[in-house]
Amino acid sequence: SHFDLNAVALASLTGSADMAGLCGVVSITYQRVDCSSITDNFKVVNKEGTSIWWYGFHLNDVNDDGGIKSVELLKDGSW
Repeated sequence: SHFDLNAVALASLTGSADMAGLCGVVSITYQRVDCSSITDNFKVVNKEGTSIWWYGFHLNDVNDDGGIKSVELLKDGSW
């Protein structure tokens, strides 16, 4: 799995504010939590900074075991 973290979250995991400004791989262990109580559809949310040159998004309210296996975007009639 891959997680993009903000500086506060990265510092919390690494125990060092110095790591927060760096890119890299940090070894962690994690456990999925039960999200079966989410009954609404998932939501696609544009990331801050999205423009005509760059598009970033994240999916909110994804339930089950991470339920989304892939995402495809339609651009100019092509996937």
